[in-house]
Amino acid sequence: GRRVSLIQRLRETAAKMQLNLYITGTEIYPWTPSLKFCDSYHMVDKTFSEKHLIQLEEIIRNEKLDAVLPGNDYDLAFLQEVRKRPLWQSLKILDAGPTQGLFLSKNESAKFFTKINLKVPLIYKEPKDGHGTMMLKEDQGHGSINQYVVHHADEASRYWDRLKQPFLQEFVDGVEYTIDIFSSQDYQTVNCCPRIRRKVRAG
Repeated sequence: GRRVSLIQRLRETAAKMQLNLYITGTEIYPWTPSLKFCDSYHMVDKTFSEKHLIQLEEIIRNEKLDAVLPGNDYDLAFLQEVRKRPLWQSLKILDAGPTQGLFLSKNESAKFFTKINLKVPLIYKEPKDGHGTMMLKEDQGHGSINQYVVHHADEASRYWDRLKQPFLQEFVDGVEYTIDIFSSQDYQTVNCCPRIRRKVRAG
């Protein structure tokens, strides 16, 4: 999977740079393949659960970690909440920094794109405001989890209360592109690579 490939690339890069690299993994499922490629690993409770933060801070102290690399969108959202805590300020957090939260929220990212004059599909505050075919999803959801194509306001209303922070948007049909952008530490674009998204995984 992607995590196994990432770990392998990190080890290759560390070897070329003659750096000592020690990787500690955390997971909620013990059968996750990437754990077997770590130097050590720990089982933790789900992200945002009552014990999750306590467990992570204990691991950071005991393993004497220098950096944290988030594995998914939930980790990114979690880091936005804890990054100002004293222990976390002593770490290198390998994400996009405090502005990361902007792109975890579909509402906030749509506002940002509109502000810089990029077109975005119409957004409806409530089902009654919408019309035609629409996309209903969660504001901070990811992948294809809890996403519904609805064809009128009544259909959107049926799913509305099932979602956490529902987000309703005009449905746009066509080829979907993902654009990967690599930048320098001062946010100058180094390279960008558009690719057609042929499949959306549930997660």
